[in-house]
Amino acid sequence: MPAPSASDGSPLHPAAIAVWMVDGVRRLGLGVLPLLALGGTARIALALVVVVTSAGSVARYLRFTYAIDGGELTVQGGVLVRFRRVIPLARIQSVDVVQKLRHKLFGVVELRIEAIGGDSTEANLVALAPGEAERVREALLAGALEDKEVG
Repeated sequence: MPAPSASDGSPLHPAAIAVWMVDGVRRLGLGVLPLLALGGTARIALALVVVVTSAGSVARYLRFTYAIDGGELTVQGGVLVRFRRVIPLARIQSVDVVQKLRHKLFGVVELRIEAIGGDSTEANLVALAPGEAERVREALLAGALEDKEVG
């Protein structure tokens, strides 16, 4: 399967929705636990939190795409505030495959792309099928190596 091009931007694996939901619930942390012990209104509030977290994750998934084209990686997303990040392949320093417990539960991996001169992860593809992640990783590193050899 060829690497995705900018014209058709590829979505993440649908498990990204579940990964983002797990992250959202984890962020809420212990504040949600008392709601489980209480009845009535508290349980309705908890259900509302779950619905909002789910809807946010679905919207985020529907708006997120990535593409490799013309020596660049383009990542686009955002629900309320759209973003578009373009990273020249020549600036890519490392592409790490990460599989935390939440990824293992859904059979996916996370791809973290770091660029020269960046102080944190430049692009984070939170849920890709392992085979797709390896293809994208190889395409990014091959493109980065090719651009560095030419330059």
